[in-house]
Amino acid sequence: MNSAHIHLILNHIPILGTIFGLLVLAAGMIARSSLLQKTGFITFIVTAVLTIPTYLTGEPAEDVVKGLPDISRGAIELHDQTAMIAFIIVGALGIWALFALWRFRRAERVRWISGIALVLALAGTVTMI
Repeated sequence: MNSAHIHLILNHIPILGTIFGLLVLAAGMIARSSLLQKTGFITFIVTAVLTIPTYLTGEPAEDVVKGLPDISRGAIELHDQTAMIAFIIVGALGIWALFALWRFRRAERVRWISGIALVLALAGTVTMI
């Protein structure tokens, strides 16, 4: 197993984790369920943490595949640039989710916090797709 295999295994985590967290948080907002909203935030935090090794295995994976036939250098560069943007967005989402949990801990349920998390999650999802 080489770094390209590891990257291919890990690269589904940020996509699926962000989508799952988005759906759970949206359901929590609609149902006005603190538990579902907290679960969405925890999902975002875990996803952000697991996005780090996903991003870090990208360069070594690039080194493995860039010499293969039928591999477009331009496609690799576009993927690399998009991955950096998604990495930043998902990282910001994870940090925002920590802030949101801290606010929930203080019994402050502010709807705009969840709204911003939804926007970040949607932006991350669109970027990764």
